[in-house]
Amino acid sequence: MDMARIPRNMPQQVCKTIIFLLIIITVFSGCEPLRKKFTRAKKKTSQEKTGFLPVLEPVDYPEKKETAESRYKYHYQLCRVWLQDFLTSLDEKASQKKVRYALRQIIKQLEEMGNLLTAEKQEAITKYRESFTVVETEVSKPPAMQDVLGMKRKVIRLRRQLTEDFIFLKVKDFVAYQGKKE
Repeated sequence: MDMARIPRNMPQQVCKTIIFLLIIITVFSGCEPLRKKFTRAKKKTSQEKTGFLPVLEPVDYPEKKETAESRYKYHYQLCRVWLQDFLTSLDEKASQKKVRYALRQIIKQLEEMGNLLTAEKQEAITKYRESFTVVETEVSKPPAMQDVLGMKRKVIRLRRQLTEDFIFLKVKDFVAYQGKKE
């Protein structure tokens, strides 16, 4: 081919023809793909996606039987945890509110433990509860008037005695209503 024979405006004509054909194709094909692109389709639920409905059958679980022994062990462990928390609060010089709360929880757990014991052991645990009530009056004093070191020593001594006297192995014969649901 001879370049001299190709008119100069030939590339322009080719471009115009291609553009014209694209416009005609667009007009006759419509804007359906564009419309689909910009319209929001509703989301399908999980049932529509999978095509089946799950069948739910209720399961009957056996009733939980809580024995006096398990409740005693639970309250005993909580009492030990609150005792440790109380001593930690004293060491860290925590707020009075936190210290009093831990002490009230100790007394509450001792009451719960006492409710599960026979009368003979209830008297012994009442003495510990009264001792912690005395500590509570000490904590109620203003911080400048408190003997924190003496209070800490007293609580450590009470904790040691309490764990020796009321560990479950020593009081299992004194737990009321053994084996029955309460």
